[in-house]
Amino acid sequence: MKKRDKRESMQGKTGEFISEEKMKERIKQREKMFASALNEAPIPVMIHAEDGEVVIVNNTWIEISGYSKEEIKTIFQWIKKAHRGNIKEIKQEINKSFAANKSIGGEFEILTKDGEKRIWDFKTAPLGRDEEGRKLVISTAVDISRRKKAEADLQKLNEIYRTLSMVNQLIVRERSLENLLVEAAQLTFDYGKYSNIWIGKFSKDQEKLKILTSTEQNCDLIRKGDNYSLFSKDLGFDFKDAMINNNQDKVIQNSCQNSSGSEFSFPKHCGSRAFFLLEVMDQPWGIFSFCSTEDDEFDEMEIKLLSELTGDISLGIEKIINEQLRLESERRLKKSEENYRRLFENSPVGIFKTTSTGQVKMINPHMAQILGFDSISETITYYNDLKNSLYVNSERRDQFLNQIKTEGMVDNFAYQAYDREGNILWLEMNARVSQKDEDGSFMIDGFCRNITERRQSEAKIRYLGFHDKLTGLYNRAFLEEEIKRVDTLRQLPISIIMGDLNNLKLINDTYGHASGDRLIKEAADIFRKSCRDEDIVARWGGDEFVVLLPQTDRAESEDIIKRINAYLEQEAGELQVSISLGTAAKTDIEEDLMVVLGRAEDRMYKNKIASRKSARSSVLAAFLSSLREKSSETEEHVQRMSSLAADFAQKIGLSSSEQDRLYLLTQMHDIGKIAVPEEILNKTEELSDEEWEIIKKHTETGFRITSNIEDFAHISSEILHHHECWDGSGYPEGISGKDIPLLSRMLTIVDSYDVMISGRPYKKALTRAEALAELKRFAGVQFDPELVEKFIESLD
Repeated sequence: MKKRDKRESMQGKTGEFISEEKMKERIKQREKMFASALNEAPIPVMIHAEDGEVVIVNNTWIEISGYSKEEIKTIFQWIKKAHRGNIKEIKQEINKSFAANKSIGGEFEILTKDGEKRIWDFKTAPLGRDEEGRKLVISTAVDISRRKKAEADLQKLNEIYRTLSMVNQLIVRERSLENLLVEAAQLTFDYGKYSNIWIGKFSKDQEKLKILTSTEQNCDLIRKGDNYSLFSKDLGFDFKDAMINNNQDKVIQNSCQNSSGSEFSFPKHCGSRAFFLLEVMDQPWGIFSFCSTEDDEFDEMEIKLLSELTGDISLGIEKIINEQLRLESERRLKKSEENYRRLFENSPVGIFKTTSTGQVKMINPHMAQILGFDSISETITYYNDLKNSLYVNSERRDQFLNQIKTEGMVDNFAYQAYDREGNILWLEMNARVSQKDEDGSFMIDGFCRNITERRQSEAKIRYLGFHDKLTGLYNRAFLEEEIKRVDTLRQLPISIIMGDLNNLKLINDTYGHASGDRLIKEAADIFRKSCRDEDIVARWGGDEFVVLLPQTDRAESEDIIKRINAYLEQEAGELQVSISLGTAAKTDIEEDLMVVLGRAEDRMYKNKIASRKSARSSVLAAFLSSLREKSSETEEHVQRMSSLAADFAQKIGLSSSEQDRLYLLTQMHDIGKIAVPEEILNKTEELSDEEWEIIKKHTETGFRITSNIEDFAHISSEILHHHECWDGSGYPEGISGKDIPLLSRMLTIVDSYDVMISGRPYKKALTRAEALAELKRFAGVQFDPELVEKFIESLD
């Protein structure tokens, strides 16, 4: 039968007498075609008997595993070679596959012939018996090594992002260079899960590296101490040539192998290493080294993030060194004006002298460079009123003046400034009052740095740390901190609203996660529009939202819920946002705010339970309506099926409850086609292999949809199996005979008969006599032969 015939039942063949010899010949031909198809299948396939003999193993299995057919003649040879550490577990799984007489599966690590570890997702199903009476099972596998590696890589990147955040916090607060390096190395070691981290500083001639800190204690290569330094030969490459002269990082992905043909090799526990150049004030300063036990550990993205981390630590070193320079400069200013002048001219930080009224008296070349000028005099002329020409926020200038007037000095004062081109910079300055006049004005001396890049990096890390990537709302981590912050007497009463998106799993299973994500973002927009500017809205979990409302009583929070519900009522379209909401308020300072959150959650769940049936029914109604709009599954077809099924059920004596289930099955059996593209459902030409595979998935989709709905879960198994065939040639599981649920066997007869006599856009209708002849011809092949007879009798 062609693909379209498989989908609709028994159309396309004419009746003819087939001799026993021809039938055997056809069976042999089909066996050859089956074997050929298995052999060329794009996924690994193996058929083996209960005595262990491997009957068929296809080319893909051999190509990926590397083992020839001669090496794995029995399943036990395969287990011994590919599952060396899990032999007992694998044997148990194989025994289950023969004993259970149903499909089983799982993910297992295999070892290829060349020693490569791969992860295969196995599915094993019974295949009946061979001519010798042995039970056969077929095993298919999908190589998910790449997906598993991608998941591991994502976890690794998350750890590095977390490390970036922690190190940046360290840089902001730490003033000791030694503490900065020790804690930065330890944080990277703890969160990055590397086997060793060390930081070394170049000697003046850049020929040696002095180890300043290391997280590893059992490596002979790395030793700390004033009398010990690393040379190029110790690292297996010329770091001065490779990193300093060429300004490039160095990554060695297989450290256990000798590098560059030298006699040196890394310790045996090193799989791969990465070395990054620390640059302070645009000069090589040292090396930041990472060691992993795994070969090929460092991919392009990880190298980029570690390079950013190295840059941040370089900024931290530079910050501390600049602070030391500032202190040293102040001491020199007291000793000698000449020393001050020399420092003033050559300082790598901006130096300035201004009046409290906003006039620039003197700046150094670096200060002019920061602001985009080549000339000191031009810079002084341009900024003749600092409050209005330099400061983006003039109030910040007032804050600076108030602080320096009160305390006599200002440390690490950050503000936004305009450069020559009108670009906004972030500057950080340290200043002090150097001279006071009788009229109350005073002179200000100070140092200034451009911290724009650091601020941008901090803002990015801060945003990623406290915002949900999908919706842009605050995330759970941020909200938990805010709950602690606002839990004070001054903020009472404090209300909390919790919302949960209804039917998200059902929509994800039916339309895919992209549609589910769209609903989550729409829900986030509704929360934004409904809440006030001062309210804190966060995505609490996958489908949960929380609104924190300081100084808000429960009545006010109920008003916000009404606004949310009003927006929800305006929703239109096939998929509408539905949210269950609950609120609670804290009025007693002794009450834990997390307990209040729990009360809001309880009320939300009560509301969810109360509205669950109607919400799910509305989603289901939308599914059915959408299915009928985009396919040939008309209301009339469903009603005819229901009528035929009722007579059929009476004929075979089904109980009233089973008759109800059969009626519901006629209404719901093709609900899974909602996920099939319209152009495939209504295609009049022959389907391609890919399109046919998409069509066949509709039984599994229907199973997932109805399994999640209480009112329809009791027919989900029948929906899953309503395209199985009596001889086992159907889908999705290929079960046969009375292993197929009774109602599924009845439905396929009713559905096929009505389709044959009613026709389809791609198939002409048959007469009643022709349709009955088709049913008889395929009784025992597609249909239960006894039920076919009963059905025909029910038509009289």
